[in-house]
Formats: sequence, structure tokens, C-alpha cells
Amino acid sequence: MALPTVAQETDLSEEEFKQKIDSVFEHVDMTSVETGILIEHGFNLLDPNVFNGQKPDSVYSNKEIMKALYAGLYDSRVNDYFSLEDTDSTFSKIDNAKNISILFLAYNRFKDYMFKSGDIYWENGQLKKNRQFQVGKPL
Repeated sequence: MALPTVAQETDLSEEEFKQKIDSVFEHVDMTSVETGILIEHGFNLLDPNVFNGQKPDSVYSNKEIMKALYAGLYDSRVNDYFSLEDTDSTFSKIDNAKNISILFLAYNRFKDYMFKSGDIYWENGQLKKNRQFQVGKPL
């Protein structure tokens, strides 16, 4: 969601990028994100919903995929309700592991109907709301 606006400015530092993303979500009540992770807030290269454990024999994973998933979830943190180890430490553990363990995290995302119904909309580079809303329940 936020990527098209922010990604156009390629000379941003990591901190400037985070500030831009935070400004996009300025009108979203992050205290309603009960897991501490709002998936749309992060820069997710992979859709974590694909790796939901439903059909483990049909989802390929390796160390690089695990790191990309973790980085996206780590980047999607919006409050301190849940803590995640920093990415460097986690990546080092993944790189040095002989076996990849399974990581299960609950996260929130916007309810699918919110954009279609007009509950939230895009204006001047920010998400706005027509009425009070909460993000969807944890997945």
C-alpha cells in the first residue's frame, strides 16, 4: 500500500523510509493492533499468509525464505505488544542452523472489505478513515 509513494524516493536512509511509512499510517490507531504486527505496515517481499502451515508439503522453504519472512514481520511491528529479536541476531541463527525450525507468529492485517466499503481510503499519501475502525483479528 505505502510502497508506491515511498519507494519512488530511492535516496532515503532506513530511518527516513520508516518515517515516511509511519506518516502513511498516521491516522491508524496502532493500539488496536493486538499482536503488535500490522502486515501492511511492513516491507514484505513474501506474503506470510502463504506460509500458514496448512499444506506444508506444498510450500517450499529455505534459509533465505525464512530470513525474508522474518524481516517482513520484523518490519511490520507497530507497537511494543510483542517483541521480536533483531534481524541480525535471527539471521545469524538461521545461517548457522543445520535445520530450519518453524516460526509461527500471529499478525494483524486490514480487513479485506475496508477499502471496498470506503471505511478507509487513500488521500494525499496517507490512509484516512471515514469512521472509527479497527484492524482485523490476528491471523
